[in-house]
Amino acid sequence: MPAAAAKTKTAVIHLLAGNDEFSIKEAAAKLADTLAPKAAGAFGIEIIDGDCTNQDEARRVLGRLTEALFTVGLFGGDKLVWWKNTELLADNRTASAEAVKDALAELAARLKAGLPEGVRLLISAIGIDKRRTLFKTLEKLAAVQLFEAPDASKEAGQEELAAFLEQRLA
Repeated sequence: MPAAAAKTKTAVIHLLAGNDEFSIKEAAAKLADTLAPKAAGAFGIEIIDGDCTNQDEARRVLGRLTEALFTVGLFGGDKLVWWKNTELLADNRTASAEAVKDALAELAARLKAGLPEGVRLLISAIGIDKRRTLFKTLEKLAAVQLFEAPDASKEAGQEELAAFLEQRLA
């Protein structure tokens, strides 16, 4: 069994990121189904919508994420927190705001300290800036899967795209 596959099965934090939005969403949905505690039913998964267009929304989303990760559920037990479709790990205007960078650095520090027993974190991120503190932290702590769409403007990208379509349509 490859090391990456073994780490994926035992990891507490999972990051699926890149510029191939379709593949990220598809893989994240499958992984969420696998990681969600079956015995807890609907109470076993908490989804934090990562969509935000300004720094105030971003700080609210990060606050909800932190609360979901570090607050024990009413019924106890295991849970999966899914930070879904966030763009705060990308190189964009919202993620570059100082207040957001500070909040992301604080999240990175809390993740380094560890999640509570029974809590798993799944992050599906559209776009990724590998220079960011949070990404570097996640690279060390998480099972990371990167999804990059082929660049159709290059010959190699066109071949990758053709192979991808052939595989999907087969």
